[in-house]
Amino acid sequence: MKLRLEYLILPKKPGQYNIIPEFTYYSPDSAKYVTLKVRPTAVRVSKGTGNATVNKTPKKVEETDIRFIKLETNLQQKGNSFFGSFGFWLLSLLPMLALFGVMIYRQILQKKGDIDLTLLKSNQAGKVAQKRLSTAKKHLEANKSRDFYDEISRASLGYVGDKLNIPNSEMTKNNVREKLQALEVSKPNIEAFMKILQTSEMALFAGMDNSAAMSETYEKAMQVVVNIEEEIG
Repeated sequence: MKLRLEYLILPKKPGQYNIIPEFTYYSPDSAKYVTLKVRPTAVRVSKGTGNATVNKTPKKVEETDIRFIKLETNLQQKGNSFFGSFGFWLLSLLPMLALFGVMIYRQILQKKGDIDLTLLKSNQAGKVAQKRLSTAKKHLEANKSRDFYDEISRASLGYVGDKLNIPNSEMTKNNVREKLQALEVSKPNIEAFMKILQTSEMALFAGMDNSAAMSETYEKAMQVVVNIEEEIG
């Protein structure tokens, strides 16, 4: 089988040229590339009249035909990206601006006397205790006993401190018991709460790491906070 290859040659300048055609292919038999050459062919190019013109772009291109390659390009940005735009940065800053606005608003109300910080801390004491207890649960799952009991103690003492308006300097077991009794908290709930404080203290000093005891302490701490919240609101 014979293979015939045709190439179009367009000379740019007149003159005498020696054309040496060659063709390279891969030979599976020899496992290497083979180049075939023929004898040089002399070609003389004469100067033209200069009247001929070449139409660089076709008048009409069918949709199914191959597009003509444009010789000149003109790149333009089609549209602005939202990322990095003014709107993007504005939306990114909105949460911070909103938080900053709330803080300023609360400071203004505080100066006007419209917010009782003691009452606000008391109302949010339950939610704060729940968050701290959720942190204690993570220590429980990681079997970090000391961190667990430390967080249980902080959650419990922080809860009564905010709820009953007890400063740290007056945070004693007797004072906590008297405050709870004054608010008519039931005796079982008071004893359960005091037991949580006692267990946390003993665990921190003795280094308890019983996972079953930790799970029981966590459940009791969660329940006693819920019970006291239901009683005194």
